[in-house]
Amino acid sequence: MTRKEQRRGYGLRAALLGDPLRKVAAIALGYLLWLFIDSQINATHDFDLPILVSYGEKADGGDRAAPRLLVPIPTANVAVVKITGSDGREHDSVRVTAHGPRFLVDSLRSSPLQLSVGDLASDWDKTDSIEFAVADLLTVAHTSRGVTLTMEPARIRLHLERMRWRDEDLRIERVELAGDERLRARLRRHLAEFSQPRARIVGPAKDLAALRPDTGTPFQAMLEARDNDRSVTAALTLTQGADRLHLHEPVTVTIPLLPVRQEFAVTLLLLIDDLALPPALRGAYRAEEASRTVRIKVSGELLTTLVTLADAERQAWVDQHLRLHVWVPRREDERSLGAEIVVAARLQLVGPLADRIDPVDYVLAETVTVTLRRQP
Repeated sequence: MTRKEQRRGYGLRAALLGDPLRKVAAIALGYLLWLFIDSQINATHDFDLPILVSYGEKADGGDRAAPRLLVPIPTANVAVVKITGSDGREHDSVRVTAHGPRFLVDSLRSSPLQLSVGDLASDWDKTDSIEFAVADLLTVAHTSRGVTLTMEPARIRLHLERMRWRDEDLRIERVELAGDERLRARLRRHLAEFSQPRARIVGPAKDLAALRPDTGTPFQAMLEARDNDRSVTAALTLTQGADRLHLHEPVTVTIPLLPVRQEFAVTLLLLIDDLALPPALRGAYRAEEASRTVRIKVSGELLTTLVTLADAERQAWVDQHLRLHVWVPRREDERSLGAEIVVAARLQLVGPLADRIDPVDYVLAETVTVTLRRQP
């Protein structure tokens, strides 16, 4: 090697090794500059997504205005009992990190991120768990334009339990009717109707075995109604094992309601109905008074009418449309009628109104009896 070449080598080494602190500073500055430029072009954002599991072919995707990671299970014959991650801990959510061009990441942040797991093919009658990773997620449109997704924990396992079911007859006596006391007092329970005659209860076999729907009230209905409602409809829920058991499909009960009535004191003309008696006894029993002042309760159209009238006008309307009906029943032995008969009276609407007004809209507010005496 010539002296000139040796000097050239020494100069190259001196240039590479000389002033090392300045060179390290230059490298660090270059790296920081690269990070700054990259941050102006790319962005990273973490999304915390609750895990939502849905069952059946018509799976519910949940609230469309909330972030979520949907795991659709195409059968209702299994249920998720626990969710664990690759870190060995239980999870109810995952953290999905999006990295890519800033404008695309910002677009993802502009609305709740909703991701779904793709087809989870499995033998649902045999498997005890299923797993998925970020590669199993149905990608959003942004991933085809440079956005990459990662997930923490990296893998999620859903632990499954197979479901069983049992069909139960529905009767109103088996339903706990919850609601305010005033509303429950209006219920016409004997007229209750269910949306279907039987309810299918679904859940793990051991929980179904522990359920005793043949005793007590295994179902509940939370009732809410307004004063002018004529019926109330509510969905049935389970009172036992509600955290592990559920109804296969929604079931409702509809119960007619007594109207909310207002009370009035009025004087009613007596109407003696003795047509059931033999012809010879008709007209033989009479009341000592032609009218009686009683308390009545009315609702609906009748209430609307009476509240708008002054006292005198109200009484005139009552004289025209209402009667205190006294029905005298036929006796097998006519001699048992005696000299007087005590009969319970009821409120009767007469005239054209009787054809369109429901009898539940007018009742006596008290028990009224009338004494009929046989005339000589």
